[in-house]
Amino acid sequence: MSNVKKFKKVSHTIPEKSKAWRIYGKGMENFGDNRGPTEIPVPEPKDDELLVRNDAIGLCFSDTKIIKFGPDHPRIRGRDLKKNPVIPGHEVALTVVRVGKDRQRDYKVGERYIIQADVRYKGTMPSYGYVLPGGLSQYGIIGKEVLDGDDGSYLIPLYNRKLGYSELALVEPWGCVVAAYRITHRRGIADGGVMLIAGNGKDEKAWDFSALLQESKPARVVLLDVGTDTQERIQDIIHGGIQRGGGPKGAPTEILQERGSKIKELTSRYTDGKGFDDIIILGDAADRFVEEAGDSLRAHGILNYMVSSPKEQTVSIDAGKVHYDVIAFIGGTGTDVSAPYTENPD
Repeated sequence: MSNVKKFKKVSHTIPEKSKAWRIYGKGMENFGDNRGPTEIPVPEPKDDELLVRNDAIGLCFSDTKIIKFGPDHPRIRGRDLKKNPVIPGHEVALTVVRVGKDRQRDYKVGERYIIQADVRYKGTMPSYGYVLPGGLSQYGIIGKEVLDGDDGSYLIPLYNRKLGYSELALVEPWGCVVAAYRITHRRGIADGGVMLIAGNGKDEKAWDFSALLQESKPARVVLLDVGTDTQERIQDIIHGGIQRGGGPKGAPTEILQERGSKIKELTSRYTDGKGFDDIIILGDAADRFVEEAGDSLRAHGILNYMVSSPKEQTVSIDAGKVHYDVIAFIGGTGTDVSAPYTENPD
């Protein structure tokens, strides 16, 4: 049998060591060991794991961003890369070469897969090639984060075995191209979500919340430094029956009032640090306040900035959070707080 056939049938000997590219910090000087891959032991899969062979790998611009930013990258922020280096690579075609005993009913040696790299596990995002070791190694472990993810298994099986390894590795980047034309954002506030409405203590305009609160039902609304008249209008709409309860099992929407608090404190207090689904700023706000609001959105959250006057303002935005968490920034100069949700193009 030729070496190619042995490779395809996984009848070859699995080595004790394999080569891998690792990232130890910021910059190309911290990519690899002496500017090259290093040999690492081929691990033995645990009972609930798979050992896979990485057959082909695409290099993504995201991989270069890990090299550029190191521990400041949004997906691995704060990680000590000297002690715990990253093996990048998520555009990967892989083959199962060993199966732990608890996985043998669902997975077989020789099966080929690609991976949905945006792994979500118990509410976290241990993405493949970022938090989890990726495809820039000859062999790797696939564990519970991928196999028992929040959406099920993130391994996507190959049924047409005539497809080449490189063809499979290109599925993920081409999938991103297609997805770029299909991204949509909510046309209103999150149903059953947690919303923060922040003002400056004044009623600069007669803010209109009737349409915004008529269709969707937040479970909790936090009012931070909102003017008295605006508070009363919001409470009248929610408690006046225009809006049904959006809390657990249809419970009434909870309204909480805060004065002088920091947004980060409120994020920790009312969202367990996960972030608000919607943040609405009423009136002109300081640059730093807008920036903190953007940092306090949860995944797929929306910041709606209703300015008092159409003047120019420049603030810093976490581009990584926009990309990876799919957050959105919208706003308007009118009084209808619902308008930016439908008027701002995707």
